[in-house]
Amino acid sequence: MLKSWKQAYLKTREDIEESGKGTRWEFDQKRLFKSTEYIASVCDGLNQVANVLQDFHNIFGPELKSIISDPAQIDTVVKRVDRLILPILEADYNVFDEYNQENWEATISLFFEEVHFLENEAKFFIDECFLALMNAEDGLGMLLKFKVIKTRDTIHQHLLRKFDVIMQQFSKEVSTVEGIFNRDNNTV
Repeated sequence: MLKSWKQAYLKTREDIEESGKGTRWEFDQKRLFKSTEYIASVCDGLNQVANVLQDFHNIFGPELKSIISDPAQIDTVVKRVDRLILPILEADYNVFDEYNQENWEATISLFFEEVHFLENEAKFFIDECFLALMNAEDGLGMLLKFKVIKTRDTIHQHLLRKFDVIMQQFSKEVSTVEGIFNRDNNTV
């Protein structure tokens, strides 16, 4: 809506000029749009923040918990994700006031620095989860689900590289079953 205000103004101005009726609209556009453009940029930033949080919650949900040996680790990561927004929630300034633009930019920059750090930590955590994979079938099922779940792009790409780990786990499971079969077969 904030972005369409400028478009509506420019369209109305163009219509008046083309019709030749009335006086030309010539107002200070900086004065007209500076505040709304700033507020729109803050709203875009908040939308990005919400998407980041949703992406992290999508990945660190029940599907991932179901295939790892220590689900409490997921809860720890989710708590860190939820703490990402504390600087925004606890800001001691009005984020929508353009005079606080530097503060807002610093806050959002810090948020994305933390996101980058958390993405790297999440990738490490995912690696650890797949090293301790309980069984290949559950791991494959989870990866197939995550192919369609929206998450952070870097995490999504990292997960797609885990098909090799699942194949290794599958090979271990086949070897274990083969060993049991051969052991039981030798006693007959």
